[in-house]
Amino acid sequence: MGRGPLIVLVHGTFGRNSEWTTPGSTFLRLLAAQFPAPPLFWVFRWSGDNSEAARARAGIDLCRFLKALSCRWPAKKCYVIAHSHGGNIARQALSLPSSPTCGLVTLATPYLDFSARRLACIIHERIANGVFGLYEIGENAGGVVILPWRT
Repeated sequence: MGRGPLIVLVHGTFGRNSEWTTPGSTFLRLLAAQFPAPPLFWVFRWSGDNSEAARARAGIDLCRFLKALSCRWPAKKCYVIAHSHGGNIARQALSLPSSPTCGLVTLATPYLDFSARRLACIIHERIANGVFGLYEIGENAGGVVILPWRT
C-alpha cells in the first residue's frame, strides 16, 4: 500500500477503460514520481453514459466512495483527478455537504454550472518531458490564490 496521499481517478464519458487510469500507465508513473512517498491510487468507475442523469448518479456515488476512503484512511490527504465529464462528476461530489475535503484536478472538463465550495484544489501544469508540477489552490473571498505546492 502507498504511504503517500490517496489519489482517486475519475474517467470521462465513454471512458470506463481509459488507459491513463490503468496501473503502470505513463500518466500514473509520472504522477507517482512527484510524491516523496508512493500514492495510493483508486479508480472510480461510473457508467460513462453521456447524460445529466448518469452524471448526477455518479456524483452521489463518488461522494460515498470518497467518504469511505476518508473513513478508512482519515490521516491521508485525498486528491481527485478527473477527465472530461468526470470533472463535473467530481465537482458535484465535492460540493455535497457530506463530502470529505479533497483536492481536485480536472483535465479537459467542459465546465457546467457549479457553485464554489471548500476545496483545497491542485493544478497539474505540464512541464518538460511530461513531468507535472503541483500547485495548491485556495479560495479567498471569491478569488483564487495560487501557492507553491508544499510537500
